[in-house]
Amino acid sequence: MKKCPKCGSNKTASIVYGLISPDEETKRALENHEIILGGCCISDEDPKFYCFDCAKEFGTPPFYTDETGVFKKDLRETVTSVYFSYGGFFGGYDNFLIEKTQSGIVSNYLHLPIATKSRNPVSRELSYKEWEKLMNAFYSKMFVHEWDGEYVNYDILDGTQWSLELRLEDGSVKRYHGSNAFPPYWEELKKLFEPYFVGPSINENDKVKTMEWFIRRIIRIKNENDRYSPDRQ
Repeated sequence: MKKCPKCGSNKTASIVYGLISPDEETKRALENHEIILGGCCISDEDPKFYCFDCAKEFGTPPFYTDETGVFKKDLRETVTSVYFSYGGFFGGYDNFLIEKTQSGIVSNYLHLPIATKSRNPVSRELSYKEWEKLMNAFYSKMFVHEWDGEYVNYDILDGTQWSLELRLEDGSVKRYHGSNAFPPYWEELKKLFEPYFVGPSINENDKVKTMEWFIRRIIRIKNENDRYSPDRQ
């Protein structure tokens, strides 16, 4: 079954809606906690799963209401850039920036600060199929839209800090971050970005230029995010 994005439990069940036939197969599925009944009222925003450990429902469609407050949009179709960073003071940070533009989709990776043992900077183009796969992983498999905005363990001073920022076409930003605490899908999130470590390496002469460009780009994005987005999640 699906892992709960709230507590991380695998003790979950599919929610079945509508009029259900009380046959032996349905009875067995109910007794084994494979399904639960969601009632007869059905909408396009119903959750798909239920967690028995935290009693939370999850798996809602990734819809959000636009700035007009009237029209619903699918987050998978409105994300224009993804920024993901994780690491710590002693080992540095892995930074990924994937942007969707009119001319195509580009993925950039840079380890900061750049050191002798750092991975080489990588920049490569992505296909639209790869982009769709990335969006589906965020919202249909890891349920990012149902994560908390912040995960913090105040008992650890150093360790790992991370940030995930999804910018939408209207300028708003869905932001998730943490310090020494992580969402249940943390390992899946890191694995999702592993392919973006690989690509045409940037030569030694261009490393400094790449670092400067990347830093300027991230600063600009963060400034835009802070200016246009009151939404902290």
